[in-house]
Amino acid sequence: MRPRNNLEIDLTEDEDRTVVDIIVDEDGPVPAGPALDADIVNEDVEEDDKLPAHARVNLDGSVTLPLQHPRTVRSQKDGKIRERLFDALLLYRLTGADLNAIMAASDETSAMVALARSMRLNQAVANGLYTKLDAADAIYSSMVISHFLPSGRKTGKRGSA
Repeated sequence: MRPRNNLEIDLTEDEDRTVVDIIVDEDGPVPAGPALDADIVNEDVEEDDKLPAHARVNLDGSVTLPLQHPRTVRSQKDGKIRERLFDALLLYRLTGADLNAIMAASDETSAMVALARSMRLNQAVANGLYTKLDAADAIYSSMVISHFLPSGRKTGKRGSA
């Protein structure tokens, strides 16, 4: 019998001994793709600045947002009733005039005004659409509109000196 030079003591007999090595390359570019999105936190993107995963950025900078739950809006103009199916929203970047209109709106109507201004849609039609939107689609549309806006300065409490 040979003498043992190494003695191994396993104090974790009952625990799972599976070890997964993950190597993060901090010097390389952040890989893109859905498989890695859950594994990599992009600190350069503000949480409020993220587009919904199903939104598509168009060449002109506008965003097409397919609706999870399409809605039909009926409107009347010049005595004619028109029916429009909204299965996607085409949202455009906002201008200073758009911001003024949104800020002038009441708290209750500012989301509808923002939607109308970003879609370049008649306010009455936008109001009708917004009230019919599924809550998830309404939240996704506000995420797109937030994406068009800068996140602003970080603020925090200042300690007294």
